[in-house]
Amino acid sequence: AWFDVDLPLVAQIKAASLSEAGAGPFDMAAASSTSSGPDNAGCSISMWKWGRTQSAATFPLQPASYALVGVDLGAVPLAAALLPLGFDPAIKTIWVLEALVYYLPLQAAGQLWEAMAKLSAQGSVQIVTCVDAELLEASRSRVPANHVFANLWHFDVDDMLACPQFAGSWRNVSGVPKTTKQLALEELGADTYVALYGGAECVVVAERV
Repeated sequence: AWFDVDLPLVAQIKAASLSEAGAGPFDMAAASSTSSGPDNAGCSISMWKWGRTQSAATFPLQPASYALVGVDLGAVPLAAALLPLGFDPAIKTIWVLEALVYYLPLQAAGQLWEAMAKLSAQGSVQIVTCVDAELLEASRSRVPANHVFANLWHFDVDDMLACPQFAGSWRNVSGVPKTTKQLALEELGADTYVALYGGAECVVVAERV
């Protein structure tokens, strides 16, 4: 099963893009629902069940099921968003947090890692990206204060690895990631390489402990 969690507006755009691209077939009869109960108030959920026959799809997809969850995790607990859709905490999970956590205050990111750990069976893994200290400093010193990208990033990979909720529940199995300065020297023979908002992130793989 594949669960795709994003902000409600982004989830709407993803749903429309998937439909337009022909990433089916899937059963639209029970495709979407909105829940506003006491445990997940404001949790807008869209769910697509892929059909057994993929021959009619322009781009056949492989998961047995796909749930697209539009939710603000700052207001709704992760468990409240996932469990009603059939997420099974007893099954090992691969969590992919790409270009996400450093947009959150470190405390909020810590709460997310803690919530993930509670939903993760032993052997579950997370793949998470984060900026390094050089990129974080560049985002703070080289972006004008009134720019749309100003003050979007809150912490770097060293802060992440030292965060109690991360270190207490997840074990880094990929080692200390190389910095942009190290990669620039190895790959480009340059002193540094800073590509703000260009995908230059550190990748960490961590196991549930």
